[in-house]
Amino acid sequence: FFDDEAGRALAQIDDPSAAKALLDRLATASEALMHEIGIGLGRNRSPGVQQELLRRLPASRGPARQAVLMALADHYRRAPDPEVAAALWKVAQSDPQARERALDVLGTAPNDALGRRVAALYPGAPVGLKRKIIQILGDSGTGLEMILETAGSGQPILRAEAAWALRAHEGEEVTAALFGLLDDPAPTVSINASAALAARALDPGTVDLGPAAARASGPTRANLLIAIGRSGADTPDRPALLAMVRRDPDPLVAESAVRLLVGRGQPADLTAASAVHKRTRDGGHRTQMARLLG
Repeated sequence: FFDDEAGRALAQIDDPSAAKALLDRLATASEALMHEIGIGLGRNRSPGVQQELLRRLPASRGPARQAVLMALADHYRRAPDPEVAAALWKVAQSDPQARERALDVLGTAPNDALGRRVAALYPGAPVGLKRKIIQILGDSGTGLEMILETAGSGQPILRAEAAWALRAHEGEEVTAALFGLLDDPAPTVSINASAALAARALDPGTVDLGPAAARASGPTRANLLIAIGRSGADTPDRPALLAMVRRDPDPLVAESAVRLLVGRGQPADLTAASAVHKRTRDGGHRTQMARLLG
């Protein structure tokens, strides 16, 4: 007797008999149960499970293929295997419906070779797939020319992905592109551009983030203050930072300003900082502010 409830129970068991029962139902289970089967087979570390999934992958279709890919994803994340990578790449090349999921899995172990391969899929790809490709290029530190081209896309979702992908690259051209994206009308783009700048090692002698931080707001400004702290720049000065601590409506900005002041060894105006701590609703931010305030 095997119903959806039994399937969900078996998905929690990591032994060969549970794996066999789940594999036996791959062809006939309901679509809802397929998801549980994928999770269960992904968790199951019994000998031979990965090989059996690889054997079934080429002939599987629809929800069954999605379940097999889901399971292989967990096995691949635990221990990237060239045989699994080759099978997933074959799916990415031949099955448009499963392509993004296959690339999701391959993207957990990015490398130069994968970057070169996925770049070939970019021309003519739908927006969702283009976004996934740019993500892999960013994670693998490859495909700079394609990322820069995408940064000028008419699709905000692609510009945002390209902005974050640029964090893995250096050079004046990259910095200029990120500065340009800071003023993008789409908030996600400017936020990602500022986060990318915060993730890079910037030379305060050649890059002045002070003006950009002054005109930015919200998470973009908060990220730029983090970037300024990492670069060691001395702008914005203490009065400007204290004004942000006292008056900026976004607690993230106030917190970043306090961190920058503390990092410089400057008094952080504890009265104003305490007020920030009190108005911050997020528990994690409150804890961080409390630590900053001693």
